[in-house]
Amino acid sequence: MSIPLSLSGKVALISGGSRGIGAATVRMFTAAGAKVAFSYRSARSQAEALAKECGAEVCVPIASELSNPEAGRLLVAETVKTFGRLDILVANHGVWPERDVAIERMSDEQWRSTMSVNLDGVFGLVKHAVAQMKATPTDDPLFGKGSIRADGRKIHPAYLFEVKKPSESKYPWDYYKLIATIPADEAFLPLEKSVCPMLNKKS
Repeated sequence: MSIPLSLSGKVALISGGSRGIGAATVRMFTAAGAKVAFSYRSARSQAEALAKECGAEVCVPIASELSNPEAGRLLVAETVKTFGRLDILVANHGVWPERDVAIERMSDEQWRSTMSVNLDGVFGLVKHAVAQMKATPTDDPLFGKGSIRADGRKIHPAYLFEVKKPSESKYPWDYYKLIATIPADEAFLPLEKSVCPMLNKKS
């Protein structure tokens, strides 16, 4: 499969990845160069076959019911334990009972078991995946090493450059020299002054 997208160096977690759309996503991501962990509920043989097809060194199946938030935490932790980080989450899993019934005849147990996977499991997965992603240091070729603060802002060092004199340039594009580096925590508005409404602040 030819993918016009590079995910080299990235780690993805795909829930419900053993069949259908999930399996197609696993194939696409590994073809694009990502390492992929994917969950399955009961289709063990299909999950193992898919991992073998995509390459066991870059594709790992993990059994998980994903029926509560704690299961989401454990799945994220297992992914990080296997590949060292987490960059991408695809929440693809979901269930519907084989015996479909009209809403007025649906039991409380059937409703609760369905929602525990389709809502509670997704909530836990997203919650712990986002926390893991925010805790992961960033490193890009333009701004260097950085991090994601509690208010969601990416912070990184800032750099002061000076244009070189023509006599100082030694090779093509040698136009600037670094004068100073401002640490990330000094280059951005302090966290305590953040106006992010989702940031818990002490009164």
